[in-house]
Amino acid sequence: MYLIICVSSQNYHFKIDSFSNDAWVVKLDLNGATVTGWTSQWNTHDPTNPNNVITIYPVGKFYGSRQGVFANPTDIGEDIAKNIKVDHDGNYVVVGQAWKSGDDVPSGTQYPHDGDIWVFKLDPSSGNILTGKNAVYVQSGVHRGNDYATSVVVDCNSPYDYVISSFCKSCDPNPLWYTGLGPWQQMWLLKIPSDFSSYSDEQYGWNANDFDKWDYGSFNITQLFEGTFGTCTSGDGFLSLGVQHPTSLVGCFGSNHDFLAVKTNNSLVNYSNFNTPCTNAKRKSTNTNAGVAHGGRYGDTGLSAVQTCNGYILAGFSTSNYKDDPNQKTFCDNLPYDCDVSCNHYDCDADPQTSDIWIVMVDGTDGSYLWD
Repeated sequence: MYLIICVSSQNYHFKIDSFSNDAWVVKLDLNGATVTGWTSQWNTHDPTNPNNVITIYPVGKFYGSRQGVFANPTDIGEDIAKNIKVDHDGNYVVVGQAWKSGDDVPSGTQYPHDGDIWVFKLDPSSGNILTGKNAVYVQSGVHRGNDYATSVVVDCNSPYDYVISSFCKSCDPNPLWYTGLGPWQQMWLLKIPSDFSSYSDEQYGWNANDFDKWDYGSFNITQLFEGTFGTCTSGDGFLSLGVQHPTSLVGCFGSNHDFLAVKTNNSLVNYSNFNTPCTNAKRKSTNTNAGVAHGGRYGDTGLSAVQTCNGYILAGFSTSNYKDDPNQKTFCDNLPYDCDVSCNHYDCDADPQTSDIWIVMVDGTDGSYLWD
């Protein structure tokens, strides 16, 4: 048994400047020791004496690109690992963001238009990227922006595809560039075969009305068990959890971030009954409402979810305060839906505003609030 950790790190391998990051994956045994073969080695200049070249052996493996370092020394490379899973064959699937093609990053990035979604698969014994299992995924329209994957789950159904959640600015179909607004992030879900052949996808958050379109995205995706709880059956779907940020004119709880949960079938198509109209998130391909929102008057962000025998527990953080406080109750009573957040530790002193961990239980059928 091993512990696999993926993060980002500044280092001397693909370093462009002090702000550059590389994807970093560390494999440890249960005693916290680095597993044999999972170390890196490269030559670099001695920072105390530039005339000397030294060899360094950092812990773990680094992945990224140093393209552009000589042509543009101020170029920032943001190659980031966000999440990792073990697939059906025992390999490691890493998702995150790539900045520019070169070295470990495959061709196809939209550099210099910020980052793109990066997915690659590692040999579990060496940590080397497997041949042909390394790709970037982009929206190739004229509206390009910062895109990054946040989470991956291996579908329990054969052929064991990789299902990925993300934030995608390039998905915004018509950002208001001329106003200085946008592009706005969208929730982009992708389903990638384990052989990295053609993929399927769905986008949520898109709205045909420019002024109703703000930030959406997913921090976490979870496999659901639609039949016997805990047992994989054909067609089991997914729950994606993140944020919606509606305009001041729409939304369930005002104009700040809310938890956004989208429940889909195995093809990433949302369930129509798992929806509240005020959510203002839409499935792009049909322009129909999708998902449920939970939160309060201020910013609330969903980060992780788990299925129980009768619903889903959503976890994240909240800056909203007590919904029954007289000052908040008047506000909440005028909303389409009641505020959900029961308390916050700054209730006794409204300033400064703070964030609390917030856990909310929702119904498994329609996503309605049960308790928090």
